[in-house]
Amino acid sequence: MSATNQCPICLEEIKAQIGMLGGCKHIFCYDCIKEWSKIKRTCPIDRSPFDSINILHEIGGAVVEEEKLELWRLNQGNSSHSGDVDRDVNSGHDVDDYVDRLYDSLLSSASSDYERNRISSLAARTPNRHYLYLLLRAYQTARMYRERLRSQNNCPHDGICSPACRVSSRRFNKL
Repeated sequence: MSATNQCPICLEEIKAQIGMLGGCKHIFCYDCIKEWSKIKRTCPIDRSPFDSINILHEIGGAVVEEEKLELWRLNQGNSSHSGDVDRDVNSGHDVDDYVDRLYDSLLSSASSDYERNRISSLAARTPNRHYLYLLLRAYQTARMYRERLRSQNNCPHDGICSPACRVSSRRFNKL
């Protein structure tokens, strides 16, 4: 088996459908590069970005089909509380704008100076915008969870109360 017929991802000989990246023209097993594209949109060899996979039946043969990859969503979750922050972006483009809008959204909806300071210090300590986006989304999700617990328990605290707190808050609610 020659090195040119070996898939750089699975290290097996390329036998079935061949996937050739649209930009750099590197070849892989189609199944391998398809799975890879679900995680990363850069070539495993030279890290050049790609947005399509050309399907070949043989190495050096003609392109049988070109498969355009879907645009990614930065928010893969199904949260409906993200407002207008969610929109399609292609493999990380416009992440700065996305993070800025999420950051502004969280700051404007913060209920106290303490919460605003927590969000600001989180942003100041995280120079990588992709990680900052993930941290802000986690913060947003945790805040929604705390608010849901607070409303279910009628608790004035963060929503996580002891039984004694729940009893005393019920007494105050009856007054």
